[in-house]
Amino acid sequence: MSKAMTQANKKRSIHALIEKSKSEISRAIPKHMDIEKLTRVALTTIKQNSKLLSCSETSLIASVMQASQLGLQVDSNLGYAYLVPYGTECTLIVRYKGLIKLARNSGDVTMI
Repeated sequence: MSKAMTQANKKRSIHALIEKSKSEISRAIPKHMDIEKLTRVALTTIKQNSKLLSCSETSLIASVMQASQLGLQVDSNLGYAYLVPYGTECTLIVRYKGLIKLARNSGDVTMI
């Protein structure tokens, strides 16, 4: 099987897994977030980074779920959080903008 075919199969598999996990993710996200947008952004992020396709599906969905619980999108354009591949494991990395957003959302911080 060619590498392109394997990546296409992996993309479809991840897409199906995220679609299947939408109900779980939607229960975890804050009320201000839209599940459709969140999953669409996560899928786009995963598809844009071919190294993420070599990560285990479990670690990918766990990282997306963790970002969702925090109320952060894994969109590199916003810079709140990133999905980073470490070998075959995907790890969520929250950047400083994400930490600032979390602090402001807590209500305990008014100015940074």
